[in-house]
Amino acid sequence: MSQTLYARAYLKNNKKRVATLIISLTLCIMLNYLTSFLLGISMETVKPLCYEVPKVMQYLSYNDMDLLIGEDAEYETYDEGIVLFNAEIEKLAQKIENDCDKVKRAFPAQVIDGELRALFAFWYFEGALMDKQYIEEYLGYYDAKLIEGRMPEGDGEVLIDSMTMKNNGYKIGDEVKYYTLYKIVGVVESDYNLICGTPHPDDDSAKQIFIFSEGITNLKNELATIGVKLDSSGMYWTDYESATEDYQKNMVDAIEGSTNIVYAGIVILMCVALCVIYITFLRDRHSEWCLYASIGYSRKSIYLSIMRELSFTFILSLVIGAAITALSVFLINVLYITPSGLLGNSLDTEAIKDVLRDFLVFFAILQIPVRYALYRIKTIDALGDDLY
Repeated sequence: MSQTLYARAYLKNNKKRVATLIISLTLCIMLNYLTSFLLGISMETVKPLCYEVPKVMQYLSYNDMDLLIGEDAEYETYDEGIVLFNAEIEKLAQKIENDCDKVKRAFPAQVIDGELRALFAFWYFEGALMDKQYIEEYLGYYDAKLIEGRMPEGDGEVLIDSMTMKNNGYKIGDEVKYYTLYKIVGVVESDYNLICGTPHPDDDSAKQIFIFSEGITNLKNELATIGVKLDSSGMYWTDYESATEDYQKNMVDAIEGSTNIVYAGIVILMCVALCVIYITFLRDRHSEWCLYASIGYSRKSIYLSIMRELSFTFILSLVIGAAITALSVFLINVLYITPSGLLGNSLDTEAIKDVLRDFLVFFAILQIPVRYALYRIKTIDALGDDLY
């Protein structure tokens, strides 16, 4: 007699039990992938600011005026000091632009900060305030195009990119958050987050330097070649190296640590739940397998039948889980991420690898109760002997 036990008959006649296991596995896929996807929104939203913007623009700021104008500079009031400082900033910007081969343009400008709310984090970036005649040129370095509103004409008028507008819930005519002197008059479309406009007479902040270059990754080393020394004491600058390092330290390491804890908790809970469900599933079939053993089927045949059933269940769960997860990600993108000016990695290959790895781990762990169930199989004759 054939030693092959087909899984199809059992699966067909026990749809509720099989469905319970499939639903559990499907939920596991959804929870694992969606957790990774949602926690990754903050990283994906901020990533362009740290990896793409510094390739185009580097920023240099003097937090201590005396570092530039000298401790022996003579001025009586803060405003007089600012005038001296701004004059030196303009000279320095001109020197950087003229002497550094990789620099296309160095703008001396007052600073206005933009903000990105990245679901679980906030990130700030620098914007420039300058004479209106330079704004078109400034936007050109970002490949930014005006899509709504108008260009700044009066004092204290700014442009913001469309993503940052959505992210902050801004509309044209609103004041910039934390900067009540500045009003939004236009929206630009760009691959980069940006804010720029004209300064306000009542804003007495000092000018800093916005550098547009080609190929500068380390601003400190580059400026050292033209005799400009940067010191972290009293100075601040952003370039590709510092921005990516900051991103790794303050965003990736912080969020991935939390993600790993949450992810591990979900996997452990799902593993325990699956084991409980499957052990109950196996107990219900003990008599059936004893009957198979009594009519001549070997434990190997019964084991292979169980593996076929389990493989079918896992594969079907993967297909259903992938479809539902893809739909969920699509809806989250359409209903939340895009309208909120956020970014998400819809096709996260690392998360997919994690899900597949977890499935292999679950499949391996379930071998333990299967092996134990096979060990407990007895023929009907042996069961009868146990009664006496």
